[in-house]
Amino acid sequence: MVKKQRRKVSVINLILAVSIPVLILVLVFLGYKILTQKPSDSTSQHDVVTIKEDKEYYAIRANATDYQKQLYEELKDVVKTKDWQKISESVAQNYVADFFTLTNKSIKNDIGGTQFWQTEARINLREKAINSYYKNLELYIKDFGKENLPEVTEVKVIGSTDMGLDEDGYRIFYVDVEWTYKSGNGFSTKDFQTGAYVECIKKDDKIHIYKFYAK
Repeated sequence: MVKKQRRKVSVINLILAVSIPVLILVLVFLGYKILTQKPSDSTSQHDVVTIKEDKEYYAIRANATDYQKQLYEELKDVVKTKDWQKISESVAQNYVADFFTLTNKSIKNDIGGTQFWQTEARINLREKAINSYYKNLELYIKDFGKENLPEVTEVKVIGSTDMGLDEDGYRIFYVDVEWTYKSGNGFSTKDFQTGAYVECIKKDDKIHIYKFYAK
């Protein structure tokens, strides 16, 4: 009887000796997978629309308007010319069309045109956007419906200037732009911004938006 009990204990100990390390390895593996898993690009997780990356031709929103798609195709053609002043003009147009269009935005953190921002200017430009143009986005959506919010339908380049090199040796361009909106359901764009001076910088063989001044 005692021998049988000892055998049972030995079997149990053997099972535990084998299963516990296996369980530990499984837990370690699962923990590693969770820690190293890349966040999903889905809009349901962050409520921010995925940007379709294109290293050569900048990027475009996954839910871009037809006009944004038109401007983006024009930008792709202009980029091939390496005419940096013309590229600056096209970048400014693409930026304005995305930034000031609200019909394809859901929350104030989903700021349009960020793919055109120069890296060092991102924090400042984002802060200004959230505290100004995008500040009341959720309220607008609630009161009017997203489909009735302002949508940029045309961006005109009034003029542009090659300012030469800055103190750090980067080439600077100023672009003067004006634009028009459409909206619906009683939403008025009468007091909305319709013009700006865009400061672009050529860095890393690419044009980026560095500053943005309202007219």
